[in-house]
Amino acid sequence: MDPDYMSTNKFTKKSDVYSFGIILFELITGINPQQGLMEYINLAAIGGEGRVGWDEIPDKDLLVGNIPEEVRMLADVAYRCINKSPRKRPWISEVTQAISRLRQRQPRKHETLTLPRSETRTVLRRIEYQHVELSDLTSMKELTPITA
Repeated sequence: MDPDYMSTNKFTKKSDVYSFGIILFELITGINPQQGLMEYINLAAIGGEGRVGWDEIPDKDLLVGNIPEEVRMLADVAYRCINKSPRKRPWISEVTQAISRLRQRQPRKHETLTLPRSETRTVLRRIEYQHVELSDLTSMKELTPITA
């Protein structure tokens, strides 16, 4: 849940961006928030030598060997989405553009997925579906506070 919601009691478009970032990290890592996803992400974000350690986070059942640059770049997008400050989070249109640019990239020879092409397409379709749902949500008026 968006940390900003705890202090404001309001969901905003930036709350949806935060949630989408969490979904992206779930897809990349295979870990859900109840299994300690945020702690895992925060440790990876510290990284070694001052760099973000995204090479450590992909689900080992999905990727073996060299981690494609696109996965690292997608993790960067997701990390920007979960910034604690809503003002520092990108707008969903910026996220859309970043993901579109990633999809257009040609992988380098040493950066290949170990998934069969049919499974890769399935994962991409799931990401696109989540993105469409989030875009639909953000196009609605901002939600009012939940009251008990």
